Amino acid sequence: KLNVRPTSEKTLYTLFELAQKYLTYVYLGNLSSDVGQNTYCPMCGNLAIRRKAYVVDFPGLTMDGLCKNCESLIINRNT
Repeated sequence: KLNVRPTSEKTLYTLFELAQKYLTYVYLGNLSSDVGQNTYCPMCGNLAIRRKAYVVDFPGLTMDGLCKNCESLIINRNT
C-alpha cells in the first residue's frame, strides 16, 4: 500500500497554467471546477469542447472536427 496524497488543487492549477504556455490543448480532468475544463479554438477563441463532470459535448465543432466559427482544424479525424 502506498501512502501518496492526492495532488493539491493549487498544484494542478499551477501546472495547468504552465502547460498552456507550451501546449495548445490543455484541460484539467477529475477536478470539479469551471476553470480549465473546456477546449477553445486557438485561432478565434470559440468554445469547441465543453466538459462538465463526465459529460462532454462539442458545441463549437463541425462533424469534420473544424471550428464552427473560423473553420480551423481542432480534431483530426483522419488519424
